[in-house]
Amino acid sequence: DDFLRSLENGVAVDERIPHYRAYASMQNDNLRTDPALRAMYEEDVGEAPAFATEAFAGAQPDAVNLWIGNDSCETAYHKDYYENFYTVVTGVKIFTLRPPCDYAMMRYTPCVPAKFEIVDDEPKPRWRIRCASLAEPRVSWSVVDVDSHNHPVYESGEERMTYAAFAGTSPPPAYEVEVRAGETLYLPSMWFHRVRQRGFTVAVNHWYDMHFGDRFASANFMREVCESIE
Repeated sequence: DDFLRSLENGVAVDERIPHYRAYASMQNDNLRTDPALRAMYEEDVGEAPAFATEAFAGAQPDAVNLWIGNDSCETAYHKDYYENFYTVVTGVKIFTLRPPCDYAMMRYTPCVPAKFEIVDDEPKPRWRIRCASLAEPRVSWSVVDVDSHNHPVYESGEERMTYAAFAGTSPPPAYEVEVRAGETLYLPSMWFHRVRQRGFTVAVNHWYDMHFGDRFASANFMREVCESIE
């Protein structure tokens, strides 16, 4: 259908819509809970990676997710409170990684939840951002959007100001990892990462609940220190 064609070749479903980007993921254990995907999970994915089960003392994944996208899509820096085993089925995923100790440089900021929606105006549709209620909990996100060499991804005035503040801290270059078809990346919990694809890419990941021990306490200590001196 139109959406799948857009995923495969980057062509907009509706050419009147500017900057259309197609990406498919639910992040809700969809491979095991969605009836349409369950059979594919049982036949093609099956059990969790044996080395992950061994590393986490027999623990089973909290979620197994399907991700489908192309090189028109990428995420900004963020972190997850999960141990992540990310396997590429086809295509290439590119992860730009920074450790939790880079927190002071990432300008992690509480943001109002929002979503893009299409307004069908004449002569052509347009995008707008609909914010959630101000009473809803904030979502923390990094406002730094730089590549692995610390250069701004976008060239807007706001992005350049963010880059100037970021570069003033003289951060080291990030780790950049390419994960190809048949390969699996272990992404530790709380590591900052931005992700993009090369061409049409399908991937499956296993999320395991993290251990809220010394690493979590250290990360919280660093966050509280940074917030106290801002």
